[in-house]
Amino acid sequence: MKYLLLILASITTILSACNNPTTEDKYELKEITQEETTTKTKIEKTPIIEQNATALETAEFTSEETNNSASQERCLFNTLGTTKISGIEVQFPYPCNWEESSAQEKHIIKKFTARSSEDELINGMLVIIDTKRNLGQEKTDSLLMPEQLKANLKKAKGQYISSRNLQISGYNAAELVYDPDMSKFQYEFYMRTVQYILFYQKYLIRLQYTTGGTNKATAAKLFNENKGLFQELATTTRIGH
Repeated sequence: MKYLLLILASITTILSACNNPTTEDKYELKEITQEETTTKTKIEKTPIIEQNATALETAEFTSEETNNSASQERCLFNTLGTTKISGIEVQFPYPCNWEESSAQEKHIIKKFTARSSEDELINGMLVIIDTKRNLGQEKTDSLLMPEQLKANLKKAKGQYISSRNLQISGYNAAELVYDPDMSKFQYEFYMRTVQYILFYQKYLIRLQYTTGGTNKATAAKLFNENKGLFQELATTTRIGH
C-alpha cells in the first residue's frame, strides 16, 4: 500500500498550468492499446554532472551527500519500443538494478522502483503528455519560470523546496523539488520529489524521481543521498535524437 501512495501522490501533484495552460490548451491523451514490452539495453556509464552545476540545497538536507551512481550499471528505456506514446523518441536511462513496476496511468510511459527497505522507497518515472499542438517557445518558457512552478505547486498543496532552470538534451527545462501533500492518505508516509520538466514540439515531458519514508527526515535524507544520481539520470536523458 505504501508503494501505491507514491503513484497516487505523483499523479495528484501534476503541474496544472503545464498540463492545462489555458482552456483551449486542454490535453487529450491517447488510449493504451496494449502493454508494451521492455528491452533493457545496457549503456556505458555516463559521468556525473559537472561539479559547478547548481546544487539542490535546502536547510533540511543535514546529512552529507553521497554519490550512489558510480557503482550502478545503466540500462536504457526507449519510447520507440512502447505503444503508450508515438511520434517522439526519448531515451530514458535508469540503474539496471531498478525494477520495472506497473504503471496503468496512460501518461506514465514507464516507471521503475528501487526498494531500499520495507519502509523506504526510490521511484523514477517518465511522463509524457501529448498537448496536441506546439505551444511556442515564449509560452513554454513562461511555464518553466520558478514563479509559475511555485504557483502551480501551491494549487496542488505541495511544499516547495527549490527550483532552477537548466537544459536537458539541448532544450530549456526546469527542475522542481517539493514534498507532495500526503495528508489525504490514511497511512503515515512522507515523500520528496524532483521533477525535470520540459517541452518538445507538442509534448510535455516530465522526468520524475521520488524518495519515500515513514518519517520526513528519512525521506529527505534518502533524497539527499540520491540527488546526484537523479541529476545524472535526468541530464543524460536524450530527446528527439
